[in-house]
Amino acid sequence: MSLSLASGWSSALTTALSSQLPLPGTGMAEHGSGSELLLLAPRLDDTALATIVQALNAAGIATRVLAGGHGHGHELLRLAISAVPSKRWCRELATQTAVDIGVLAQALPAQLVLFDMDSTLITMEVIDELAKEAGSGEQVAAITEAAMRGELDFNGSLIRRVATLKGLPLTAIEQVKARLQCNPGVPEFAAAARAAGVRLGLVSGGFLPFARFIGEQLRFDYVRANTLLDDGAALTGEVAGEIVNGEVKARTLQELQAQHAIDGRCIWAVGDGANDLLMLQVAGFGVAFRAKPTLRLAADLALDVCDMRALATLQQSLLS
Repeated sequence: MSLSLASGWSSALTTALSSQLPLPGTGMAEHGSGSELLLLAPRLDDTALATIVQALNAAGIATRVLAGGHGHGHELLRLAISAVPSKRWCRELATQTAVDIGVLAQALPAQLVLFDMDSTLITMEVIDELAKEAGSGEQVAAITEAAMRGELDFNGSLIRRVATLKGLPLTAIEQVKARLQCNPGVPEFAAAARAAGVRLGLVSGGFLPFARFIGEQLRFDYVRANTLLDDGAALTGEVAGEIVNGEVKARTLQELQAQHAIDGRCIWAVGDGANDLLMLQVAGFGVAFRAKPTLRLAADLALDVCDMRALATLQQSLLS
């Protein structure tokens, strides 16, 4: 992987991004010291970079290129910044330029990455797939969408959705497993992370048979999800034990941090819905992946243009 500046970027633009900010120790604004602006895309073209330069100038934010390059199918620029822009500013500029833009508070590589499963690691919501098998697909999909937007209490919505699965034969679990597909870039990121010695965890408000299946495929170190009750032949429409909601996800991250004595700044969390918000907030670096609006606006980085390989691009840069 190359981490030199990509040859396609114009020297004028990279000079513009590098010419405003003093070197560390020579007067960098204190309120921005240590933070980085991240620019990620399959290709960072000059038009997008020019728009970003103009937006930074208009916001009065001075910059200096720290690192840049390409690898894992993506291009990256890391910029030291004199002040930290708002997350809304980053998201609006990202939409305008088709570049994923975020802020990294500390330039530390990940030691633990904790993922949501449904619509994050995999392309679908498992509860919706089970509901299709049970004949309650439309009803459950509407509840799921409202819950992921944060409009419904997660525990109550899960109980309501699972109740519609009563009597569903256990063979349906295997049928749904066969349809599971990872989101683009997930297997590649998992392989790169394992090669770098990063611990990987899956904490899902979905269900254990599927979480274990995906965890085994991707060779994750830790899996936690909800347990569906059955009578030996069919689902009973109930879940056992504590429901894995947003609070449980955040607590699980903190438990893993303590168990492995990991610096919290080296923990990344990745999700797509409101149920992931607390987990992203307690992580050192929170990533929204093709996420619902509430989470997208709250995350340190929102991946809307890039696939999951972009996190491998960032990790490799931070290790260099």
